[in-house]
Amino acid sequence: MMEHQMAGLRNLIGKAVTLETGDGITTIRTHDGWELHIYNAVRLHCDGTAEQPAQSPQGLFLMNYLLDQTTMVAQFSGGVSLTVDVSDSGYSGPEAMQLNCPDGTIVIWN
Repeated sequence: MMEHQMAGLRNLIGKAVTLETGDGITTIRTHDGWELHIYNAVRLHCDGTAEQPAQSPQGLFLMNYLLDQTTMVAQFSGGVSLTVDVSDSGYSGPEAMQLNCPDGTIVIWN
């Protein structure tokens, strides 16, 4: 399952994205239909300082991501990164993350 999850995230690299937060969900959205909904706690890092995520300006690009069994880090242009706790203790339900693909495929991290 981890390989399928990673393959889905690879499709987002290099795309212009927006970051949106609200109602306990953080969403990374592309203009061409990809949406990564994050339900676990996140930390947004900008220029070495951490703060809660806010609506992002246009022009933010997803440059890379790192994913292991406990953490996902999305690295964006301009030195911005988003860290997600995907460990068992970080789980808040209904799932840790959900990737909605333009073709209707849904990939779940739980």
